[in-house]
Amino acid sequence: MTGQPKLATGARRFLLARLVANGLAQVALAVSIAVLINRALGRLATPEQPAISGGVIAALAAAGVGATALRALQRRDSEALGYDYIRDLRLVVFRHLCRLSTTPGQFRIGTTMTRFTTDLSSIKNWVSQGIASVLVAVAALAAGGFTLTFLDWRFGVATLVPLLLCCLVAAASSVPFSNAEREVRRLRGKLSNRIGDGLLVLSTIHHLGLV
Repeated sequence: MTGQPKLATGARRFLLARLVANGLAQVALAVSIAVLINRALGRLATPEQPAISGGVIAALAAAGVGATALRALQRRDSEALGYDYIRDLRLVVFRHLCRLSTTPGQFRIGTTMTRFTTDLSSIKNWVSQGIASVLVAVAALAAGGFTLTFLDWRFGVATLVPLLLCCLVAAASSVPFSNAEREVRRLRGKLSNRIGDGLLVLSTIHHLGLV
């Protein structure tokens, strides 16, 4: 099948940009919360200092509400990105099916059912939960690493080195996972073929009184 829709086109570009901005905003709020908590604990640790001011408490509450709102907006944009992409992909698959020959042996109803149900749902989750989360995480990690390096380069190194090691391990383990995923899809398509063929001949079996 050709003509797979591109991800960064049309309205999806705006959603992708907003997801990146969301990751940066989450880091900014996290840094603000850390600064406010540090100031509040510093006041509590110093007896001669007055109690925590109402402004600090209000700022912490506002930052918490803002962080919750950003996470909710991230989930909304992620789902919107996945549904928008899968809508275009569904149209491409349907046009491809309309051009297929219905000669027996070339058109398998079970595989078609699988593509329109489980596979499309998996692709939607891959876009909304995978790509969208990666965009937010990369933006957040980049901003957080820059902030820690600006504060103290040792903080930045201590944070980025373990992350790089985890990325290398994930890249190395992706090959066997990809092979296993392809094998699962092959077996699932084979099972769907058998179920679909059974459903097609079920009425004939009942009509002839056979088991």
